[in-house]
Amino acid sequence: MRLLPTLAVWGYSCILTASATLNRDHSASHGHRNEIRTRDVDVAIIGGGAAGTYAAIRLQQLNYSVVLVEPKDQLGGHTKTYTDAASGLPVDVGVHRYSNISIVRDYFRELGLDWETGDESEDGGGGGRFGNAGSIIDLRTGENLDSSSTLDVDDDDEAQSARNRYLALLRRYEPYLDMGFRLPHPVPEELLRPMSDFIARHRLEAMVDPINEFNQDMGNWQQMPALYSLKYANRDALTAGMTQPRGRNNSAIYDAARKQLGGDVLLQSRVKSVSRDGRGDVRMVVARTTSPRELRKPAVVEQEEELVHVRARRILITAPPTLPILSPFLDLDEREEALFAQWQWTGLWPASVRIQGVDASIMNKRADARYGALELPAICVITQRGPPDTVVVHYVSDEPMLREEDVRHGIVTELRQLRKAGFDVSEPEIITLADHSPYELRVSPRAIADGFYSHLNALQGYRKTFWTGAALQTHDSAQIWRFTEALIQGQVVKSLA
Repeated sequence: MRLLPTLAVWGYSCILTASATLNRDHSASHGHRNEIRTRDVDVAIIGGGAAGTYAAIRLQQLNYSVVLVEPKDQLGGHTKTYTDAASGLPVDVGVHRYSNISIVRDYFRELGLDWETGDESEDGGGGGRFGNAGSIIDLRTGENLDSSSTLDVDDDDEAQSARNRYLALLRRYEPYLDMGFRLPHPVPEELLRPMSDFIARHRLEAMVDPINEFNQDMGNWQQMPALYSLKYANRDALTAGMTQPRGRNNSAIYDAARKQLGGDVLLQSRVKSVSRDGRGDVRMVVARTTSPRELRKPAVVEQEEELVHVRARRILITAPPTLPILSPFLDLDEREEALFAQWQWTGLWPASVRIQGVDASIMNKRADARYGALELPAICVITQRGPPDTVVVHYVSDEPMLREEDVRHGIVTELRQLRKAGFDVSEPEIITLADHSPYELRVSPRAIADGFYSHLNALQGYRKTFWTGAALQTHDSAQIWRFTEALIQGQVVKSLA
């Protein structure tokens, strides 16, 4: 049986373990080393997803030298696009759309990309990050819940009132949540309570479905501290509309960035060690895979590697700051370890599936649960993308480590339930399956109240290290870019002066 690796999206854990073995017994492996190279840069960036790629582009624009290290063979993180062989249409499997705000448009413009707004795209301009939900269904039973939907807030006075109350609450807490987590002490009690309590207290029942359109990848957001839902279903997401590169291929963002960054990107590269001992610059050793060579022995491939020694004035880490990811290569001290040991997270698996008979997005919602909270693991959303017979599904679990066959079985089983809801669907065939775990990093209400985020914020600049990414903002590329821009301008650049 094959396990889906919890950290496969970053690749650091398993790859670095292999590197350590290679160092101990080179003759037992099939590795081959090329010459050792050195790089002197202003900022070394670990992770080429939304945060790391944006940071590299911006620092380069500001005339700072960078090196961006990414373990996969392409930039983009959770952004993944495949091209349907039959139709030639792109299918975005990970990130689908972006809030239509100035930082997104400016970034696209800098990369030479044109864009389309939600009103121009096929799935309309409203709704969440996945487009308008055409139906709401309990996929356990096949029950159609469209009659109870509150998605069309413009056509319902109570729904519009609830929306206005929710937006007012976002404005109230914006000083604390707009840019990272800048929480006061004591933290307002209602931000620590489950989001279901927050909804009941402020009579937001009519906003459950619109909030769920944004928050569904979190898992059971209804039971999580309310501040995480307010971060995810933020004001820009609800009011700015959506955009994406024209042609609906989000990987075009990272292809353009890759060209612009040129030799400052090290793909298929893994960080072997980082030394931040306080004496001089940060020192980092990177193993970069070059061309594989077939050996005489069948099925054995020799991976040629070159070591790159990087000396950087500062380091920017954008990978999820969990101990399983960071410990193999980063010289964490007790202060850092104590914080990063507190993270909890969700498991998320996006998949593209060939299935006929689905012509609109579908939201999964339990009919018999408060505010529709799902019984996990479960599909949270089905989105029609690309050719008519292709959908993208997001499968969520509160247990991040699942067997691949269990994920596949769960997806196919729930898609078959569409027949009970009146959909004439064909037998599902999974085309691609990705692992985006660890997803939605969060901590307990007690940890939040005890100042976790104040301590996390205090790590910025500590040991010449800066941190950005979804864990410090939210899983929203536009908001990650805003946070990263503020971090670069407000702290990183000043530290380099």
